[in-house]
Amino acid sequence: MTHGRITFADSPWPGGHALDRIELTVRGDDEGALRLHLHAETQDYDAENPGVQPVAGDGATPWQQPEVWQRYTSAILSSTKWGNAGVKLPVAADKFRETMLDQLELTADPTSKVSLDEAAEELAFGCYVLGQDLSGDHRIRFTRVGSYTYDLTWTGQIAATFIGEQDFSAGHRFELVAEGVRLS
Repeated sequence: MTHGRITFADSPWPGGHALDRIELTVRGDDEGALRLHLHAETQDYDAENPGVQPVAGDGATPWQQPEVWQRYTSAILSSTKWGNAGVKLPVAADKFRETMLDQLELTADPTSKVSLDEAAEELAFGCYVLGQDLSGDHRIRFTRVGSYTYDLTWTGQIAATFIGEQDFSAGHRFELVAEGVRLS
């Protein structure tokens, strides 16, 4: 059974949100390279404390206001939902073994190279946090805990473009930690 949480720095929920679903796949692309794909969805933002409203302080940014988050219900970080690229694996398809993911750390989309003008599908992952936003600075680390089963830590940064942010300067970091994720 997979268990996991995602936290968003400086959000109204410092304890984060339980994952409702996480999927890990490896598949070939049109150019013959192998790509790692992840799809993660949270439970509703207020699922663990229904009816309890976190309070934002005076001068809170939209990112810090619970009522803004609740308009968008839950988060999705995914390379599969919107046809994003995923992360290219450093191994040829004919040489790949699932054990190669053990202790592997992958990176993608440094925020200094992500542009609002870039086609979102060109990025490794799409995201829906406060609407359809941009994500970058991904770092994903795997620990093999069984045959085709991994614990993973995925960190990155969100630009809340749907609510008007123009870049990653607000520093909205996320961390997703999941246990027992099955590679399919």
